[in-house]
This record gives sequence, C-alpha cells and structure tokens, in this order.
Amino acid sequence: MFCLLLIHFLSSTSNSKIMNEDGQTKKESISSQNGNNEWSQYRGPNRDGVAISNTSIKAWPNGSQPFQVWKKPIGEGFSGIVIAGEQLITAFAEDDTEFLVSFEKTTGKEIWRTALGEMFVEEMGNGPRSTPTIDGDFAYILNSYGDLYCVSIKSGKQIWKVSLTDKFKIKRPLRGFSTCPLILGETLIIHGGGKNSAFIGLNKKTGKTIWKTGESTAGHSSPFTAVINNVEQSIEQSIYF
Repeated sequence: MFCLLLIHFLSSTSNSKIMNEDGQTKKESISSQNGNNEWSQYRGPNRDGVAISNTSIKAWPNGSQPFQVWKKPIGEGFSGIVIAGEQLITAFAEDDTEFLVSFEKTTGKEIWRTALGEMFVEEMGNGPRSTPTIDGDFAYILNSYGDLYCVSIKSGKQIWKVSLTDKFKIKRPLRGFSTCPLILGETLIIHGGGKNSAFIGLNKKTGKTIWKTGESTAGHSSPFTAVINNVEQSIEQSIYF
C-alpha cells in the first residue's frame, strides 16, 4: 500500500492564513507565495528537477515547521505526481487495473479516474511506470504495456489512445514501458523502439503519426528539450541495435 501526502512548508514572512489539520490558523505556505503551482511533467516544468522559486530558506523559521495536511492511500506503481492547477494527477494500479487518477490538491479528494488497462505484474514491482505529462487541458500517459493515452483533465474522459506495440511493432521491455511523453509545440514525442521507430512524433490532439525515426530497443529513459546552436532539440538516451 502506498500513500499520497500533502505537506505544508510554512514561512514566517507572510500574514496570510490557512487552516491546519487541527483547525488552527497557520501562515501561508512558501509554495503558494512564489507562484510555483505547476509541476506539469516528469522532473518538473523544464525536466531538470529544478523548482522555480523566488523564496528560499536555509532553516525552518521558529514556530513554522512543516505539518501534514492530508494523507491518501493509493495503489501500486512508480508514477510520479504532477500538479495541474488545483489537481494532483498520478497513475497507480488497484484491483488488477492501472488507472490515471486526479485528486483535489487541498483535500486529497478523488476527482476522477480513468482505466489504463490491465495491471502490469513484475518481480521488481507492479503497476504503471510512466509519469503523466500535462499540456493545457490534457494529460498524456503511457501504460506499462505500451498504450499511450490522451485524457481530459477536466473530466477524465479518454480523448485518444495509440498502442505502440500494435501500431509500430515495438517489443515491450522486460520491466514494462516507463518513458514519459514530451510535448514540443503541437507534437508529442515518445521514445518507442524497434526499426524506424526509436523516436516517434504524434499529433498531440489526435494521436496521428507525424514522423518516426531511428532504430533502438525500447528503453526506460525519457526525452527532454535543449537549445543547441540556436536550435530547440529533443534529446533522448537509447540503446541502438
């Protein structure tokens, strides 16, 4: 059993008030002060593990220790948690099914859940591996078997689905698919695998193939973007045949 927790980190520099778990008023959290309310994809806004913040502290101010706001038991899996406005979105497995699930950020109340197919069972751990990517009103997630989904974050409704194994004849990795989708403009980029499909670009609105290239086995690395020689590029680690 896994748990989703929300912890408030308090600052002594704000006069704003919030309610803690005992109903007492506490000062506003640092995260709400600095405007860093979005963590929309794997490793953050720029996929570099850096939280953009105007506030930093070297020690907890006196009387302003972090406290637990709520705790929510969830199922099995390795998916990270992303922030989309007032929602926390992640993937996990329960009752032999993998799900993409949305929670209220302030209360932990479940908003919606969307089934992503059969639960992946494996000796190193069960459940989904990929972290969802948020772009506008949509979440993109790859399940352990290679099914790529686009889901509305307003309703949890499935918009489209593409099977990487069926469409591109990609062999599932031993430990399951775990790469995280990357959005670059109107294109969703995913690390696939196989011949002429190591890297795949899909229309993010429809799931239709725009391009595919390269040869490699299906790996567990996720792409990121960088500007090199004034050209924005998608960079990915892979193992070539």
